[in-house]
Amino acid sequence: MSVTEELASLFTIFHDGCIENYKKEGVKLILIISCKYLAELIDPEFEYFYLELTEITLIELETFKNIPNSEKTPIILTEPTEIFREEIDIYRAAINNGNIEVNCWQVNEGLNYIANCLRLNCKTYTICDHNTNVIDLELLENLSAKYWSRF
Repeated sequence: MSVTEELASLFTIFHDGCIENYKKEGVKLILIISCKYLAELIDPEFEYFYLELTEITLIELETFKNIPNSEKTPIILTEPTEIFREEIDIYRAAINNGNIEVNCWQVNEGLNYIANCLRLNCKTYTICDHNTNVIDLELLENLSAKYWSRF
């Protein structure tokens, strides 16, 4: 699987989670993802995952003004300070034109917009658990399958 395919799978695994915040460390962008039901399967005290993205070639959030009957021309945000100003609820992800498109939901009442698509691409990533221990995609796939098999 390519990095792009792995990341699309990872965001889909984080279904019902949210990007609560981010940190910038040099060339790394670290997304702080709350997905408590999945994190608790690693350790009952866990709540977060840390997704470190490096060599980012694209990151943007497609937004629309939240005004009834207004023109629905998208406004694209490209700065992490703008993109992650509010939590982003994660639903699923797919690959479109070689980039990851995360179907999501964000409401920013202060700037009066809603968002429903986070697009990104990067060359490498690392996923860490709540205690910043590196974990792999296969573990999360197995935990997610175990969790959802109960329904």
